[in-house]
Amino acid sequence: TEHTAAVGALDWCPFSRELLVSGAGTTDQTVKVWNANSGKMLNSTPTGSQVCAVLWSRDYHHQRELVSAHGGNRTELNVWSYQRNDSNCNGMQKLHEVLSHTKRVIDLAMSPDGDVASVSADETIRFWNIFSRLSAPKKHFRTTSLPEFGIPPIR
Repeated sequence: TEHTAAVGALDWCPFSRELLVSGAGTTDQTVKVWNANSGKMLNSTPTGSQVCAVLWSRDYHHQRELVSAHGGNRTELNVWSYQRNDSNCNGMQKLHEVLSHTKRVIDLAMSPDGDVASVSADETIRFWNIFSRLSAPKKHFRTTSLPEFGIPPIR
């Protein structure tokens, strides 16, 4: 009941079975982290735009990171770091922001290697090297669409 718009994004945390992340629409524009055992909201982070999809990293080296996809006034992907400690101080920090598509991002999917694919109302599928173990982190962002079949690094 904490979201103020339709929830369109949801993913279980792979490193902590009780954590669930959700994201909501145009009037809410937040990513929230929940303790599914207690139902307690642990964190709420405003994003500035509609949240269309969220994915936790499955990779050990990026295990406290997640990516959110957005629509509305900002068609972007955001990479977040989620911090949780014993004093119950929970927080999310934006690591990267990428203007990803020309129209609303509809969904995200992750490959077994940690590459992320995004689909959009602009009729493209784009591939992102966000959590992949196969390459070193990069500072510059590039995008590609399906016909090019490349998977560029996001950082």
